[in-house]
Amino acid sequence: MDNQETIKLCEQKAQEWLDSPVYDEKTKAEIREMLDNPDKTELIDSILTARGTKAFLFTRPRRFGKSLNLSMIDAYLNKKYKDNSWFDDLEISKLRPDDPEKNAYPVIMLDMKNQTVRTYETFIRRLRGAISDICNSFVELKDSDK
Repeated sequence: MDNQETIKLCEQKAQEWLDSPVYDEKTKAEIREMLDNPDKTELIDSILTARGTKAFLFTRPRRFGKSLNLSMIDAYLNKKYKDNSWFDDLEISKLRPDDPEKNAYPVIMLDMKNQTVRTYETFIRRLRGAISDICNSFVELKDSDK
């Protein structure tokens, strides 16, 4: 699924949430705000200016954009998307014009959200397999000094 499809899916899901009687008015207001202000690219600048930070914790309710934010960061930093215009006219382009970090890195993304396992051992086996697959897909890093 590409980024545009992901955005459309998120918008559809958000509308379903708005139509649902399950959510209180505060949550519905947050969803409306998210729909009205979809440009979340300032998050990229926040992360890139936080030099020395080793980890970031994204806490949001289920189905509230965590994976979408990670996909956005991947699209901005990943060198396999070089020369795209996806971020033109968005906040990040104003904050970081001609950014040398844009599409400059090999990005490793490990997604475990669809893993349903019954035992710890099975989880570890699948995790090792996923890491092995990732390592094998980045052959250019094999002889890298980093």
